Parts: sequence; C-alpha cells; structure tokens
Amino acid sequence: MNTAGLSLDQAPPLRVPLAFYTLIPVFLALGGGLLAHDGVALLVTGWAPPTMALVHVFTLGVLGAAMWGSMYPLVPVVAGARVPGLALAPAVAAALGLGASALVVGLRFGSPVALLMGGALLALALVAFLGPVGWALGRAPARGATVLGLRLGVLCLAALGGLGLRLALGHTRTEAWPMPDARADLLLVHVGLGLFGWLGGLIAAVAGQVMPMFFLARGPGPAVATGLALAHALPPLAAAVGLGLGWPTPWLLALIGMAAVAAFGVQPVLVLVALARRKRRRPEASLRFFVVSALAAPLALAAGVALARTDYPPAGPLLGWLALAGWALSLVLGMLSRIVPFLLWFHGVSQADEGRGPVPPMKRLWLETEVAGLWWLHSAMLLCGLAAITLTNDLLARATGGLLFGEGVGLALSLRRAVVRARGPG
Repeated sequence: MNTAGLSLDQAPPLRVPLAFYTLIPVFLALGGGLLAHDGVALLVTGWAPPTMALVHVFTLGVLGAAMWGSMYPLVPVVAGARVPGLALAPAVAAALGLGASALVVGLRFGSPVALLMGGALLALALVAFLGPVGWALGRAPARGATVLGLRLGVLCLAALGGLGLRLALGHTRTEAWPMPDARADLLLVHVGLGLFGWLGGLIAAVAGQVMPMFFLARGPGPAVATGLALAHALPPLAAAVGLGLGWPTPWLLALIGMAAVAAFGVQPVLVLVALARRKRRRPEASLRFFVVSALAAPLALAAGVALARTDYPPAGPLLGWLALAGWALSLVLGMLSRIVPFLLWFHGVSQADEGRGPVPPMKRLWLETEVAGLWWLHSAMLLCGLAAITLTNDLLARATGGLLFGEGVGLALSLRRAVVRARGPG
C-alpha cells in the first residue's frame, strides 16, 4: 500500500467516520423495503413523490452518509488540515440520518410536517458539516488537484443543499412555500450539482489517491486531474447561477450535459485504464465494484441522451437506476471494502503502539469471501432492477427490493465483523 504524501497522523478518531458508515446499511435496507412494498410504481417515473423518496434514500441516506463520513478523514489526511469540532460529528451523523428519514417519510406519505422536520434537520446537519469541513479546506496547506476538487465539491454541496431545501418546502404545498414555477429547471440543476459537482467531483478528486494507495495503479497526472475537477464542478455551478438569472432550459441542460460527459464518459475510462495497468495484478473482490461502476457510467450517459432526445418511457428511470445503483453505489461499496479495513488497521496499529495487542492485517478484517458475496448480491440486485425497469415488471421490482434489503443486511454484518475482528480477543 502506497501512503506517500498522506498525513496519516492527523486522521480523526475512528468513531467519526464509523458514525456515518453505520447509516449506509440501514438506508440500503430501508430502500429495499420501500421497493419491495411499492413495486414497479417506484420505477416508472422520476417525478412522483414516492419515487423521490426512494431516490433520497440513495442520495442522502447511503451516498450522503458515505461521502460525509469520508470527508472527515480525507481533509486532514490528504489536505493536511484538521477538521475542528470532531466531538459534534456523531451528532451531525444523527441529524443526517433522522433528517433523511423524515424527508423520505414526508415524500412517501405526503406529510408536510415530516417534510418540514426533515428539511430543518438536514439544514442543521449541512451547516454543522460544511462549517468545520469548509473552514479546514479553506486553510489547508496542501495544494493540487485533489484539494481543488474537494473545495469545489463542498461548494457544490452547499448549492445542492439550498436547492434541495427549496424543493422540499415546495412539496409541503403551503401558501408560504409554493412549488416554484420553474420546478423542472430547478430539479435539473439540483441533480447536476448532486451527481456531477458533488459526487462525481469528489470521486475525481480522490482517484489520484485511491488508485495508487489501494491498487498500486497510477492516477491521472496533475493537469488531467485539475481539468477533471473543473469539468465536474464548474458547469453545474454555472447552471445554478444561470437558474437564478433565468437562463433558458437548453442552456442549463447543455451545462449539465458537459459535466455528465466528464463524470460518465471521461472519468470511468481513466479508471479502467489505470486499473488495467496496475502493478499488483492479483484478482481482488473489491476491484469488481470499481469495474461495475465504470461500466455503468457510460450506460447512464446513454440513458441520459435517450431521455433528452427521445420519448422512450424507461429512459428516465434507467438513468436514475444506472447512475445511483450502478455507478455511485457500486463505487461506494468498493471504497468501503478498502477504506474501512484500512481505518480499522491504522487505528489498531496506533493503539498497539500505546500498549494494546497487535491488530490483524487488513485482509483478515474484511474477508475476500465476504466482499465477493456482497458483490454477487449487488450485481444481482442491479441487473434485476434493470430488467424490472425495462419490462415494467412488478414482480421483478419487488424482487429487486428484496435483494437490496439483503444487501443492506449483508453490509451491516460485514461492517460489524470487521470491527469485532479489529478489536481482537477480549
């Protein structure tokens, strides 16, 4: 493992990222339960509030928890600046989890009270997260494409949160906060900021660290990495500005499309090339998640083009499924299967230096067989969902929900086993 250039001594306590990571299997199971209960009705349109509830299970409960939890160690380790207020991080995770749950309930059941509670909790969590993380990034001594990408990603997250709060208030159907007339444009920019500016931007920012560290694969050079950071973040940020200035929809769509090409077209190719040329050639189960993610990305781009250019009904649901379950979730699961054992091992080694017993090697914390089993379950869930959307089949949709629920349970068991193994006997 290559850790050159990383400030590992500044990593936060283990409880900080784990507070967020434990939310991930909970929301995977919640999403599976929703899909198993409601069936194909959740997979035929992206406009219905119950479908938006499922979308936000993914974007807030799963992806949000993974990314927020990863930012706490990323900023000090990669950028060299400690994040203040770490004692409040578990409370931020709780607010994120409760706020996302309330928002999902509000969207699924049309409850204005739940929507207002969810919006308030999420706004509180966002401020409590962005304040310390943004302050640390602003004073970070490190420079380069990774830090630039993290800074731009945080900026996109702030804009994303503001637009999301406005949409949530619109769903309350109150006179004080009616749904904006330009809802379609607002949704377009909201999705662009979330998928490409925040999620895609963070992926591009850390690729240069993750590829060499875990797979001995060469990341993109400084010029390419800087270009990718800008290509992911600047178009959706410009679209957010244009939305406020009343730019026409085709302009906004063109800007979001530029970021989509960077995230779904260019970045996955670079990842596949880097993995194909990696120095360590042995097969690894976690590697399969990265491959699935990179293969799903161009398919999502094709679905987006079909949505913009044709009247093919499944294009929208296919875009959402491939982007969230295929591209993003695959990558998150692959990252977790490497980051969690590393964090457990690193903190175990630190404690061993202080007189604690030896910690097992990373391969014995999260076993390859467990990662492989999770990958098979995830692949079955992903393919079953694609078939359910394409065929508009209710039975397949409910089966997808069952598989997603099982994936959440499997991930929870793997996380727990890894923590128990790291603690050792007694």
